[in-house]
Parts: sequence; structure tokens; C-alpha cells
Amino acid sequence: MNQRELKQQIRQGSIKNLYIFCGQDFLLKKIYVSRIAKAKGFDIERFVLSSEEEFEEVNLKALSNTLFNRKGMVIHCTFQFIPSKQLKIKEPKTNILILDLEKCSISHKNLVKFEKPTPKEIEEFLLFKARSEGKSFHPKALDELKEMLKDKETSAIENTVNLLFLYTQDKKMVSVEDVKESVFESSKFLTKDLFKILNSGNMDELSAKIDTIFKNIPIPLFIHILSDSFSKMYASCALSEESFGSLFKGYFSSSKKLCESFGKEKVKKILADLYEIDKLTKGSGTEHLESMIKAKIVQWMD
Repeated sequence: MNQRELKQQIRQGSIKNLYIFCGQDFLLKKIYVSRIAKAKGFDIERFVLSSEEEFEEVNLKALSNTLFNRKGMVIHCTFQFIPSKQLKIKEPKTNILILDLEKCSISHKNLVKFEKPTPKEIEEFLLFKARSEGKSFHPKALDELKEMLKDKETSAIENTVNLLFLYTQDKKMVSVEDVKESVFESSKFLTKDLFKILNSGNMDELSAKIDTIFKNIPIPLFIHILSDSFSKMYASCALSEESFGSLFKGYFSSSKKLCESFGKEKVKKILADLYEIDKLTKGSGTEHLESMIKAKIVQWMD
């Protein structure tokens, strides 16, 4: 099934005790974990697992009956490894066990394959977010956003909208100019500050600049924009100028120059680090991530 069929199960009150979530839309999976818990009135306990042995221990915990009429738990297990097809999974009777995988490596009747939102779902999400912020979109701004966010995952969509609302916090109506400016300004701000940090070699300056950034934008948004910048940088080293222009907005020559100054392999390593941090952000929250990001940036300075 996909997330739309799972949504129907939740509405009908036919929630199962075991699900296998697969796909790379970590935010959307986290949203559905919360929806299941809310529908059942359960608390959520999250585990990040690195081996099948660790999963076996958590599976036993999920099988335990609740004591003294205590409400059940939604046990959300994020897998940082690819489990074997022979992985033994025992379905709880009271608690709800959710296995969170990137790839659909296990077959199961309650497997949920998370798909990218449809254009209609993107529009509904944008309008919902605007209402929750007491804002509205000019029709041209809504069309611009829908085109920009087409074929994007939920996390990228929410990050883009959060950024837009930060730039229009004093406005009730979001214009098409606001949409274009917010994307341009965010890229300029982070690119400029990041490369100053990396080239300064000053640890005190590094810490102060990161603190300033995190006071102005949420960590998930920082990771999203940073990943976008480094993706363009890596693409400029791997693609021709014509191919780069067909995929990205921005200047090929400046991205190429940055990629060459960092080195293609280093840019690739930074992208891999950002991907892992993004998974933790979506799956486990943002606690302690500031320290982790600072530590990673120190490594990138070497």
C-alpha cells in the first residue's frame, strides 16, 4: 500500500499492529507514525538500529504486554542497515511496531511504500500551511510554488515553505516576488556564510556563525539548503554546463570554481554527511544536532 491507503486505514480505525515503512521521505514517515499514535492514543518510543541483533531486542520489547492497564506504545524503529529477507519479525498484540527502511528489502502484507505527493496534495499542503500561519497566497505565487515543488519529497516541500514564511513574516499575502526572493536570498545567505566559515579556520568564529544561523532558521531547513548548495557544486564537477543549466538554477562557473576548490571527493563526502544528518533530523528529532553539525563542519575544514 501507499500512504494514501494507510491514511484510509487510520480514518477507518483499522490500524494494524505491525507496519513496514519504506522510502526516503523521512518526514512523511514520521508524520504517519504520529498520526497512528494519535489515533490510538499511544505514546511513541523511537529506536535507531544498526544491526538485526538490536532489532531482535526491540521486537521483544514490542511483544511485552502493557502492565497495570497502561496504554500501548508505538515503537518506531529506524534501520540504519539493510536487513536480510530472512529477518524474523514477530507482530505485537497490544503495541504497534513500525519498521522504518529506506529500501523495500522485506516483503510483508502491511508494507507501506511512501510516494512523492501529487500536485493536488502539494497544493492542499501549501494552503493548509498558509492558513495555519494566518497567510494566503496570490494565485501566481501558488502556481510558482507548485511548479517549483513538483516531484519533491515532503521534507523539501515543508522546508521551502518554512523558509518562505520566515521571509514574509510581516506579510499576510505572499506574492510571486516573495517566492522568488526567498529562494534566492536563502541560497546567497548560506553559501556566503558557509564558505567564510570553512575558509576561516577560526574555531570561535565557526561556533559563533553557526549559533547565529540556528537562531534565524530551523536545523532541518539549514540542512536542506546546505544539501542543495553542495548538490549543485558536485553536479558542476560531474556535468557539462548545458546539462547543469537544464537541472539547476544558478551560475555554473561559480559552482564549478567552488567544487574545484573543495575537491570533488570532499564535496561528495560532505553530501553523504548531510544525508545522514538529515535522516537523524527526520527520524529522531533535532536534539544534540547542533553539536554534531559543528563537529562535522570542523572535519570539513581539514
